[in-house]
Amino acid sequence: MAMKSIDWGKIDTVLLDMDGTLIDQHHEDIFWEDMLPKAYAKKNKITLEEARKFLFRLYKSKGPKNLEWGSSRMWEKELNVGFHALRRKMKPYIKLHPHTLKFLRFLNDSGKEVYLVTAADRVDVDIEVAHTKIGRYIGEIFTTFDFGATKHYAVFWKRLQKKIRFNPKRTMLAEDNENIARVATKFGIKYVVFKSIASSKKPPHAPEGLFCVRHFDELLPANRDTKLKSRRAK
Repeated sequence: MAMKSIDWGKIDTVLLDMDGTLIDQHHEDIFWEDMLPKAYAKKNKITLEEARKFLFRLYKSKGPKNLEWGSSRMWEKELNVGFHALRRKMKPYIKLHPHTLKFLRFLNDSGKEVYLVTAADRVDVDIEVAHTKIGRYIGEIFTTFDFGATKHYAVFWKRLQKKIRFNPKRTMLAEDNENIARVATKFGIKYVVFKSIASSKKPPHAPEGLFCVRHFDELLPANRDTKLKSRRAK
């Protein structure tokens, strides 16, 4: 049974995913589905449709469970299209989800230990963190490359726990990947929050059995209390 609320008094550590969770996934969809195929088509003198077919097959073969998926260096070597330069062109599209900064300030004001835990490599992390200015609210940033495993596997969480010594029973994870959320829950992280709106351009996805929120304002104590009063008044 999924939890129904967050008890902030029982949480010391907060682990936050980046793309899709704090940052709108739409910029990534633009990149992988449009910008990169166009660059690949131009480089190889093929049609956009041909480029998309080739790349989508390649994406599927790599897959997000593969550590290399988030490696800019790997994609640069694989495609030879000036991958790093293309990633930097994404800046105008990188936007935080609504209420993200308010939520991060709340965590800081509450004295929580806040960590960014992402599958992106340091190249992308540096671009996105600098552009959104969320670094000031994050205690430390970890990528899957730091631990040699993706978040889809228990070994990642074991290595992260060894690194920062978090107590799973007093830890919250915010994540937009269903498989990762379930793996983290099975590992023992008590407060797993699933971000049901990963991209502002796609409908919400709220998997059964997970505690889901559309945006982080739903987790703020004042907002929760206001909603409860409103319901009682009806």
